[in-house]
Amino acid sequence: MGKILSVAFSFEYGNCTYQIETEEGIEKHTLNPDHNFSESSVDPEIETLCKILWTDKRKSAWSDRVKYKNMTPEERKEAGYS
Repeated sequence: MGKILSVAFSFEYGNCTYQIETEEGIEKHTLNPDHNFSESSVDPEIETLCKILWTDKRKSAWSDRVKYKNMTPEERKEAGYS
């Protein structure tokens, strides 16, 4: 891994974004609330921080956003989205 520079939560997209410094430079990575840490591990500190940032309310909002993103304009209107 590398040196952790930052860990942040995106309210707009529901992602946990982190930056690490490696020998190659600064890398930015984004994790979704449904990220499978056992299949794709990250630094334990990043995993812990992301899990703290993903409250149940935020996970629910992210799920709604994914559902909305996959709808047609007509389906969005029927579901009450503007």
